[in-house]
Amino acid sequence: MKLTSTHYTYRFFTTATVLFKRAIAVVGILLIFASNLVFGAVIVTPATGAANLCVGGGFVPLGDIIIAEGLKDDFRSASNQTLVLVHPTNFEFSTGSGTVIAVTGSDGLVINWTSYSSTTRKITINYSVTNQGGSFDQIIIKDAYIRAVGVPNSGQLLRDASSTANITGDNNGDGVNHATFSSSYYPSGLSLISSDADNKICASGS
Repeated sequence: MKLTSTHYTYRFFTTATVLFKRAIAVVGILLIFASNLVFGAVIVTPATGAANLCVGGGFVPLGDIIIAEGLKDDFRSASNQTLVLVHPTNFEFSTGSGTVIAVTGSDGLVINWTSYSSTTRKITINYSVTNQGGSFDQIIIKDAYIRAVGVPNSGQLLRDASSTANITGDNNGDGVNHATFSSSYYPSGLSLISSDADNKICASGS
């Protein structure tokens, strides 16, 4: 059979259509893979309350630190994992203050136990994970108290290298901030009038 230009045109467009559909499929797979790379990490909400502290002032409450899964398997399965958070020098936690809770999704418990302890420099959490990927989960650290001591300083509450917890996006070396700290001396030579009586000069001072 002799092929005419019409047959060649038909075969060309048929082949082009198949190749186009394959290209679309490949792009779709790549987009799914890319979304996992982008969203496959926990979302850390840093605590507030540790900025603008007065050196030598009293303890003030630190806000909640929330570590929430971006994907259901960001908290990786393992027993007796340890997450240690350490703040910069010249600040102190109230020893023993604070608690930790695990918030799990409706389709099953992932973090099956947690414990919490604090020293003047560090917060330590121990937990185990089973049923990895069962639900979207969170670790919430709350009710800790902090004060500024020594000399003014600033910095962040970061994961310590002694941590063993396997958390996607919040592992050793990721440098994720869990709270921002800063402090200053009480202002010297400050003249106040009666209308200033209720104003804060810096946190934990008056």
